[in-house]
Amino acid sequence: MRWRAVRPGFRPDHVLSGRLSIPGTAYPTGASIVTFTERVWETLSQQPGIHVVGLATNIPLSGMNIMSAATPLGWVPAAGESPRGHF
Repeated sequence: MRWRAVRPGFRPDHVLSGRLSIPGTAYPTGASIVTFTERVWETLSQQPGIHVVGLATNIPLSGMNIMSAATPLGWVPAAGESPRGHF
């Protein structure tokens, strides 16, 4: 847990995070989920005082490790390359 003492490079007291569960019955396809999250992103981005919006399946530094990866939109791994972290 010593990593929690390391400065993250941003002001965490100015960060708001939340959890959103998307019901599979309302958004049954990957495309419908992407469309929904893009609408959420756009709506949040337009709110007064909001400077940056990010959406993730796992919040970095949350302590929840599901071996997920953060990758740029549109990034495709090379053959045999894994986007996931290895601990």
